[in-house]
Amino acid sequence: MEFSINLIFGLLLLLFSWKYAFGKGMVVTNIFNNRQKYRCNNTLSFMLFSVMTAMVYLGPLSLLKYVLWMVIIVLMNRRWIQKWDGALTMYVIFILWNLYTLTYSHNVSQGWMMILKFIIPIFYFRMGYNAVKTEMDLWIFMKQVVVYCVIYSFLIGGLSEKFWPRIYSFLNFTTGGLFIAYASLADFFAILIAIPVVMYIFTKDKKYLYAIGLLLLSSILAVVRTGIGASIIGLIVVCVVYKRIKSIPAVVMFLLLFVAIVFLIPDVHDKMFIEDDEIVTLNNANSAEIQTNSRQDTWQQLKEKYYYPNPALGSGCGSALGWLKAKYMQNEGAGLVHSDWIQIMCESGNIGLGLYIIFAVTLLSQVIKMIREYGTNKLINLFGALTLASFAACFFCMGFDNVITYAQQAYVLPFMLYGIFLKLIDIKCDTK
Repeated sequence: MEFSINLIFGLLLLLFSWKYAFGKGMVVTNIFNNRQKYRCNNTLSFMLFSVMTAMVYLGPLSLLKYVLWMVIIVLMNRRWIQKWDGALTMYVIFILWNLYTLTYSHNVSQGWMMILKFIIPIFYFRMGYNAVKTEMDLWIFMKQVVVYCVIYSFLIGGLSEKFWPRIYSFLNFTTGGLFIAYASLADFFAILIAIPVVMYIFTKDKKYLYAIGLLLLSSILAVVRTGIGASIIGLIVVCVVYKRIKSIPAVVMFLLLFVAIVFLIPDVHDKMFIEDDEIVTLNNANSAEIQTNSRQDTWQQLKEKYYYPNPALGSGCGSALGWLKAKYMQNEGAGLVHSDWIQIMCESGNIGLGLYIIFAVTLLSQVIKMIREYGTNKLINLFGALTLASFAACFFCMGFDNVITYAQQAYVLPFMLYGIFLKLIDIKCDTK
């Protein structure tokens, strides 16, 4: 039964993905006129379909989707416009370093899987750049993404888990993993939460405020601490980059909201802190011990085994993850690092970790530079803020989740948004 359901959905994915990539584009409602329809170009259609099906995991056929996506993206690559910049150059240098670490890796096969996962975002960057031909394409993209997020919040998010448990259980477990939710979904929401912010600023339509609330509420109800923190960070970054000094009231409001969530919502509070004799409150929070669910012990084991022997070089790409997966096969542990930063540090060493940080800093500086240069254009200003917010949320999630290793559908999104941002710059230059 599980296999049959996943097989049917797999065939449907194949049919529609091929249709949108190479056949007729997706038809959606014109955002500015509900009576009109808008046919998206093929690249935009496939990109929207990728976001729409991001949480479709396919359980026992999970590799099918990712292999299929890679084949389609490579085939589409033939007609893609070439676009590159300094930040991506640094990212490629990081990948090349990880290729070198395979020469001394303890698990080369797992290392090659990680290399592939590092490479996939580059394809999504180029897809984002080529999907947007006009500003209308951008508005269609943002509106549709908000719609998909809201639907997911009702189907497999915290709302479904609390109020429609049978639907939640069927889609996530009874089908053998047709959908992937919880932490991966929370990461997905956190990285995209700035999009309804941008839509509200431009349209003043309150439904986008409700969408922001739904995405945050989903992580709260599912008690995903990383998702809650990353969402707040994403909201803060988009406000700070867009409004600068004027964003202080909004930043204070979001910080107070985070404190309220942690200390006033029992499920979040209980999961956040380890309590002994006294309840953790604002007064004694500084001395409270954060609940890490034994992750701290796992990280220490990994560092002692794969980092400290050679901090500069690390143990080689795939080594730490391969060791944990081997333990998982023996029913010892979860088989995941639960921190991409720790994994990079252990496998790529200080050199690899430093290269990744340089990539992040380079991207930050380049986006801020372009925002300043084209600051008179409100759309570029806001989408640049949105792009940085998505990366900030992603980097936060990487500290406590397996975004690169497991939630790849979330990791590629900031790169896709960065590609769209650079295309908006080019569109602006062409219209001068």
